[in-house]
Amino acid sequence: RLKGLVSKPENNGRLVQVNTFLFDLGKYQVVMEDGRSVKVKPENLEPLRDEDEVVGPAPKRRKGGPTLAEKVAAAADKAFAEAAEAEAEAAMEAEKVANAMAAGDVRAAPAPAHDPKRDGFLPTVCVDPSLLPKREEPVPEETAEQKRDRSKSRERRQKERMEAVKARLEADKSSRPKWVMPSPEELAA
Repeated sequence: RLKGLVSKPENNGRLVQVNTFLFDLGKYQVVMEDGRSVKVKPENLEPLRDEDEVVGPAPKRRKGGPTLAEKVAAAADKAFAEAAEAEAEAAMEAEKVANAMAAGDVRAAPAPAHDPKRDGFLPTVCVDPSLLPKREEPVPEETAEQKRDRSKSRERRQKERMEAVKARLEADKSSRPKWVMPSPEELAA
């Protein structure tokens, strides 16, 4: 039986049949006497008892079959039991995960899909320059050398930098530091 409805108080006191409990909404799916299917909060349902007086025509009863009130009460009990069982399972699963985390068996973050040692640099942030704050000081004029560098291709600039590093290493004649990663050519050799 429906009770405590605020949005449609004319339905208070009407008999309904509970179909199922919708866990994601926390509501019951019920069928009203006129055949409409509606969702109702648990606090707006009241199970019928045999001693409850039914107003209006007596519900039709098949021989030996349960009454509508018995069906509603059984469906409500079943839905409450299903909800309690699901809650207990979720609590057990949460406890398992918490114990695994405490034991150090669960990673704090997923394994990286990108390995910078193997794949190279991976930018992680992209900022639209129009969103950055505007500079208050005037931008200094570019020198001729800066303009020339800016016009070079990225590959050419990178090649020049590598050549400069190799020249410094040759001039230094010392062994490379251990933290420097070998080049692809050195790996192949």
